[in-house]
Amino acid sequence: MRFNEIARQLSGASKKVLAERLKAMEENKLITRKVISSKPVAVQYTIADRGLSALSILEVLKTWTIENNL
Repeated sequence: MRFNEIARQLSGASKKVLAERLKAMEENKLITRKVISSKPVAVQYTIADRGLSALSILEVLKTWTIENNL
């Protein structure tokens, strides 16, 4: 996904905070970042293998928060 696509899906999050979080996830090898040479230049983020391995845990946590109205 491109940065702006992610930002649109996360309404309410500032772009600065989103950029910081994406950078942290990249540093922790949860996502990969690819610069696409287009006009304007675009950046695409993809979930990495390490991030994929955490998906089942996150799904359980998501279900728990919904069930507990959090």
